[in-house]
Amino acid sequence: LTCAASGALAGEAPSCVARVCPGRAAPLVEDNCLNVAFGQTCVAQCVSGYTGAPKQWTCALNGANVELQGVAPVCLPGVCIYDIPVAVEYTHGCVGKTNSETCVVACAEKYMGQATTLTCMSNLELRGTLPTCVFYTTTTTYSTTTTTKTTTSSTLTTSTTSTSSASTTTS
Repeated sequence: LTCAASGALAGEAPSCVARVCPGRAAPLVEDNCLNVAFGQTCVAQCVSGYTGAPKQWTCALNGANVELQGVAPVCLPGVCIYDIPVAVEYTHGCVGKTNSETCVVACAEKYMGQATTLTCMSNLELRGTLPTCVFYTTTTTYSTTTTTKTTTSSTLTTSTTSTSSASTTTS
């Protein structure tokens, strides 16, 4: 543009395009900030399997450059709440497991079967195969044996005869 003798500006006005912010990496966070230009906003949120409040980021100046500014969400592992075994034939420690953690499901008392392992998935569901637990009962049979011991005693009779007298002693 130039200043004409009349004081008016002459020439073509410049064409300005807002600069686009580069992406921002934050652990366990995903965003919709692709191609966000100066002055625009976007949302950052926790990836699947993690919980935390979404945060707004703004494309703003930092010196001569533009960058996404704002607080990143604090993302904590989500606790599995779906498909927790509840039948009486199972015993487990699956309550409170978080994303990627595992737990063992075994057969409860009075049930027989092979224990299995479940994994907490990012959709907050426990995945794996439950054990096949079969109810069993036991029958106890008692047997009594009586032993009788018989002792027989015999009496021995002895006779002694003496010739010097006329008596007989018998014992």
